[in-house]
Amino acid sequence: MADDREKSAGLESWVIATKWMPPRHHVSIIERARLITALDAGGQHNLCLITAPAGFGKTTLLSQWRQRLLSRNIKVAWLTLDESDGDINNLLCYIIFSLISAGLDLGRLEMLAEQGLSDTSARSCLGLLLTKISEAPGDVVLILDDYHRLKAREVDQFMDGLLDNMPDNFHLVINSRERPILDLAKLRSMGQLVELSPEELRFDLPEMKQVLDLDLTEDQYSSLLEKTEGWPVTIQLAGQLIGSEDNRDQVVDSFSGKSGHLAEYMSEQIMNKCADEVQELLIKTSILERVNDGLAFAVCGIRDGFEKLEKSSSINALFVPLDAEKKWLRYHHLFSDFLKEMLRRRYPGEIASLHLRASEWFEQDNNLIEAVRHACLAEDYDRAVDLIEKAGGWELILYGGIGFLRSLLRHIPEEHFHNYPRMQVARAYLYQKNGRIREARNNIEFARCNPKLPTGEYGPHMAAFQRDFDMIEILQNTYEDNYNANSLDILDQRIAQTDGNDGISLGVINCARALTMMGAGKFDKGMTFVQDAIRSMRQANSVLGINYCYLHLGQLTFYQGNLRQAEAYFREARNMADENFGSDSGLKFTADVSLLSLQDWRGEVGDDLSRLEGALNHIEDFDGWFEVYALAYEMLLTRACRDKKTTALLALRDRCQKVVDERINGRLAVFVDCCHMLIALMEDNITDGERILYQVKETYAPGQWMVASEKWRPYQYMGKAMALWHMKQQNYPAAAEILMDMAACCRSVGANCFLLNVLVLQADLAYRQNDMARASDLLFEAAALAWPENIMRPFTENDNIVPLVSATHAVRREKNVDRLALNFLQECAAKAKKIKKITLLQQDLLSSREMEVLTELQGGLSNKEIARALEMTEHTVKFHLKNIFAKLGVDKRTKAIVAARQKGLLN
Repeated sequence: MADDREKSAGLESWVIATKWMPPRHHVSIIERARLITALDAGGQHNLCLITAPAGFGKTTLLSQWRQRLLSRNIKVAWLTLDESDGDINNLLCYIIFSLISAGLDLGRLEMLAEQGLSDTSARSCLGLLLTKISEAPGDVVLILDDYHRLKAREVDQFMDGLLDNMPDNFHLVINSRERPILDLAKLRSMGQLVELSPEELRFDLPEMKQVLDLDLTEDQYSSLLEKTEGWPVTIQLAGQLIGSEDNRDQVVDSFSGKSGHLAEYMSEQIMNKCADEVQELLIKTSILERVNDGLAFAVCGIRDGFEKLEKSSSINALFVPLDAEKKWLRYHHLFSDFLKEMLRRRYPGEIASLHLRASEWFEQDNNLIEAVRHACLAEDYDRAVDLIEKAGGWELILYGGIGFLRSLLRHIPEEHFHNYPRMQVARAYLYQKNGRIREARNNIEFARCNPKLPTGEYGPHMAAFQRDFDMIEILQNTYEDNYNANSLDILDQRIAQTDGNDGISLGVINCARALTMMGAGKFDKGMTFVQDAIRSMRQANSVLGINYCYLHLGQLTFYQGNLRQAEAYFREARNMADENFGSDSGLKFTADVSLLSLQDWRGEVGDDLSRLEGALNHIEDFDGWFEVYALAYEMLLTRACRDKKTTALLALRDRCQKVVDERINGRLAVFVDCCHMLIALMEDNITDGERILYQVKETYAPGQWMVASEKWRPYQYMGKAMALWHMKQQNYPAAAEILMDMAACCRSVGANCFLLNVLVLQADLAYRQNDMARASDLLFEAAALAWPENIMRPFTENDNIVPLVSATHAVRREKNVDRLALNFLQECAAKAKKIKKITLLQQDLLSSREMEVLTELQGGLSNKEIARALEMTEHTVKFHLKNIFAKLGVDKRTKAIVAARQKGLLN
């Protein structure tokens, strides 16, 4: 396994700075005023598209236009694309770099791009980028050169999304040999598209005269224009050919301007005039996207290659310096194609070795992506895989991000993956982080059954493979919520077999142990395992791993009802994610879901759930596990029930079912069953309700949580739904049995948050049975647990909370009650009214204090006794009674009680 120094060194140089540097030209170029004017007009639209074959001067034209814009103090970003940018994360990183180089302040997006957007989705990062651009003063232009090299449908879709959401001050220019598959019709219909085709790019007669500047007749110029069809590169090369010959008339007459003649010209008039050493340099370095002196020497063994090229004036027009210092250059695309063809003819047996030399040079230069790419172009997949494995294999995601590992693996052809079991494991982890859980499982099983494993040939790699395989399978079991496969016994065995210096493995296993204990309701033991995981992750210097640990700590303390401590852990996780991986990272979204759920238990979240939806959408698409989904779905389930919205329950049911199907996540299926049951409850559908009860009775039967400890949490959701169903049907004994068992479950595992839910439901059940004393005791027991942490939701979501709180006053004369708990309950009752948790009739008619007076009145107390019970003066009691009589339309105490019972205010 590579050490941290090697990993970081391998990642630092993955960025190729010359890609956002516009090319510089060796030859003089003419100012194409008519096209510059067209570009000026196009620069005011969302998209300016330039489409033409190679040699039409597209890049040169855009370079001229860029200088014109810069002279007007317009920010212009340039990005030369290549095949590696077919990965969206890679493309977005380079767009960020190019915009920063143009002078935009993108804040911490620069840091995220340097990390390869390691824990951030391209979709969310794009939104942040466009916001930053919209805040920039003045116009911003982004030029994408060589777009045709991407050839990825997902990139086209990504660009469509960019174009749909571009701010008014942002303008995109695309230069391509082929027409991109974008929604151009939509842009054209909106008047947001300007196109330049080959016809517009061709030289006209005045331009051809200007670029040739030769002593030719009008007829000769016209003849050349007709033969070359205005093709800029042909005209430029024709000018060099004609200018270098004495018999100009004969050359003009014989010049055809066709591509075959052009290749012949390159061969006879350019290559043959170069020294043999320069020819060899040109041909052998044609395998490279860009070249410098050191790389050229490594590939073909020729020293001072650039100096030799500079002296060959015949090819000056055919290579382009990429930086101001002229350390890097690339060949003109037409010339590059020509050189590659010569390479295939002249040195067919050396092509692979040239790529291997390039791979070795890039390895020494710490450019892992290029080193792997050239190894694969040499079809030396053993070397490519060895480079990836030495750099860390699947662990590269932990240090360099998802995009980095994806960029490496994409060079290995699909048909060769079966030869490399560790790469199958690495790709499985890549799929896990991208939310493709089934594909991850397929790769794990392919690796497990790989026929190379039993062979002696694979022996030296077996230990490393087994270590990788065990870690990724543990993570896979977590994503699939496979509780049995990640049992404590199995994980303990893994710990015993793990090298004490292997911090990543120890951290992964201890996190899995913590989640297993969380699932079993053994929170204290889970906390111990997370602390062990933090120490291991720090040893391995994995900030990502530590970030996950803080989330697990928050979840464990949350379940115990220690919301203040949980909030501290969640905020630490959120701040760490924001600082290291960005405001739109997957880790931050996970922390957001956790914090929002916690705040909702406190009653601090309003009706706007857009933040929850945005975060949940991300973790559903990418990286999430049971505990995170459960927090979000429980919140949505509670809201749907509170607002009596069957449409919301139907949407949640379908949403949960999709995640269960895609992620093979067993316990999440409880939310599907809950939605079915609660829909039947709201619709009074007895048939559906009884059918669902029958289907789930064995899975969620009382006491099942003692047999299968991982069922404790799903039972809290489904048990509540079943209890509510029985209460609605007035089957109070059945409801009481479920609630008693749920309470025993919560007390057994120490899940105080869920215990609050059960106690309030039990109080509600006692109230419905007119057992006010028991209802009061249960409510005060719940309040005593809740008020120190201000946990309001179990109270405010209950429909009967106002009469329940009022009922507590009837027993205050006989018992000493906790005044803080009483005040808390009164706050919950007031809050319930505000969020419409009780009927509008109750809300509109009587205040909470008036309900308390009415409840005491029902007990037959005199004004003096009511005043003593409620700790108010008799005058105040009379004032409240007057308001009660007026609101109920009565004039007598007994009539008030009758009217209140008729309106459902009293039992």
